[in-house]
Amino acid sequence: MSDNEPLSLNEAQDIALGILRRFDAICQNLGVQYFGMWGTLIGAARHSGFIPWDDDLDVAMKRPDYDRLLEYFAQKGEIDGLRLENPITNAACPFYISRICENSARVIHNEVNYTSGMFIDVYPLDGTGGDGDKASWYKRAKRFNRLRKQIYCSRLKGILYGSTALHRLLNIPLVLTAKLMGSRHYFKIIDAESRRFTWNESKYCNTPVWTLKPYFMETEWFSRTEHLNFNGFELPVPYKYEQVLNQVYGDYRKLPPESKRRPSHDYVAYRK
Repeated sequence: MSDNEPLSLNEAQDIALGILRRFDAICQNLGVQYFGMWGTLIGAARHSGFIPWDDDLDVAMKRPDYDRLLEYFAQKGEIDGLRLENPITNAACPFYISRICENSARVIHNEVNYTSGMFIDVYPLDGTGGDGDKASWYKRAKRFNRLRKQIYCSRLKGILYGSTALHRLLNIPLVLTAKLMGSRHYFKIIDAESRRFTWNESKYCNTPVWTLKPYFMETEWFSRTEHLNFNGFELPVPYKYEQVLNQVYGDYRKLPPESKRRPSHDYVAYRK
């Protein structure tokens, strides 16, 4: 296969699943818990594996376990051919979340100056307080959205960002400021704000560093794991995974229109 030939969907899925298996062994050795999440959780519940047109894997970890994982990789560096990337370990990374990467392929992003290996995404699950804190999270969501945009814009290949010509023009000052400040500056802000509540004191949880709006998933739903078949791998998921999916996606068993059944990520993976 040519070095410049993109991986097929099946190849990308196979590599991601191999990373997941090694990640699972690391988590078991470290004694931390993780859950299949987002599109990966839909895939496990609806398809017993990948969503047929999806090309990546998402897992989430309670913040205390997530921090232990980051510390472990900081101590060990590369583990079983895997490395952890986020703006602290790699200033080129334009995302708050962490990625567990390997070097079997090159993943080149279209809009940002960031090249990685194949990966799985790891999201921190943060406590978000109780019923009395719900209203404040709708306001905080706007700030989190802006901080995520600033992290991303800090690594843009150009200075234009937005869905329309007007948005791209209006966003130029934001992009220039973001490039000047750098991704780590905004990473530290969003990291501090996401830790406003501890897991143990919270009735609800979410991934405020990533989701566009608040979801008030109950921490109790994540108190233990169930396992679902995922392409022959026993994937740990929240034991109340149906409640998680219904809250985030509604009728998650309903397939999207055929026109949307394709990967939606802004990158291309090439064989090395």
